[in-house]
Amino acid sequence: MSKTYCFKSVDKSSYGKKVKRYFELVPRWNEVIKFVGTILDEDITKIARDPEELYIDIDELQGDSKKLFTKEGKLKKNLNEAKEIKELYLEFIEDVGLSEYVDLHLINFVHGIIRMSDQQRIESFISSDGVNYIKANYNLLDRDKSSGSIEPITEIEFEETYLKELKRREGNK
Repeated sequence: MSKTYCFKSVDKSSYGKKVKRYFELVPRWNEVIKFVGTILDEDITKIARDPEELYIDIDELQGDSKKLFTKEGKLKKNLNEAKEIKELYLEFIEDVGLSEYVDLHLINFVHGIIRMSDQQRIESFISSDGVNYIKANYNLLDRDKSSGSIEPITEIEFEETYLKELKRREGNK
């Protein structure tokens, strides 16, 4: 059985601030989904969280707007209508404050909160106060690229916090 290491993000660190900012911005994507559905006159429920390019699930498209997207769901660049939609999309992204949005996977990668081999395991959750709790079978402090971005905690603290968050979320349903 391998050793278990647990950590949490440090609020005042660059990493902790980026995780909190990510947590604050994520709900705004719901507004973007509604907006994209409105401008396409389609019932859209899923888009990629990309502040620079519009990607949708093309299986959700029923009408003529299908021709505006590639098979992979990316908005085409060579059609005038697509260019207009992209302009509206970028303006809306700016209006709702998502132009600075960075995905959590990229934040973790930049700060070395990643696994380096198939044998390494990592799991995490973000608490309601925006702290990232991480459990791994290897010591993340060995590769913490921005010293001080995470701090070790006990496995008990990790599990207790997880259960507290789970109860809180279940209570909100």
